[in-house]
Amino acid sequence: MSTLSDLIEKAKNLTTPEPISGEQVKIAWNDRYIPISNREEAFYFLCAVNLLNAAIKRKAFKKEIHYGGIKKPLALFLMQLIETNGKYVDDFYMNPEEGPCLYVETFGLQFTFHNVNAKEEAIQNFMDSDRNHIKDWRGIRLQWIAGELFEIGLEMKRQ
Repeated sequence: MSTLSDLIEKAKNLTTPEPISGEQVKIAWNDRYIPISNREEAFYFLCAVNLLNAAIKRKAFKKEIHYGGIKKPLALFLMQLIETNGKYVDDFYMNPEEGPCLYVETFGLQFTFHNVNAKEEAIQNFMDSDRNHIKDWRGIRLQWIAGELFEIGLEMKRQ
């Protein structure tokens, strides 16, 4: 299995997305509402949602999953981040000009999720607050390495 740093380097050089298996999609879909009580579970959740975001863009998985089933658990995770001041991640922020787009940094990676449901008052308040320190996207396409990244997240959750 690749290390995170190896995978980041690989992602920088890819020109097309890597494969995702049906079994990975099934596991990620079934785990999208896992309770999060530590950094490893948060990382796994982010890897699972990243994998689902990548999978839904592929014809093979369009009938198996839907955006509502991805966006709702993501919004719940965002609420947990806001309520706990980002417990279990290194940083998080929302860019309202990008859909809005949620950025979550953990274990040296920057996960991004566009069109996050920001209707909740707590999310709106966070976006407008000085706690929301928007940073630039690092340019690493994590969806292109979603399958391998998911396997690392799954292994971390199991330990």
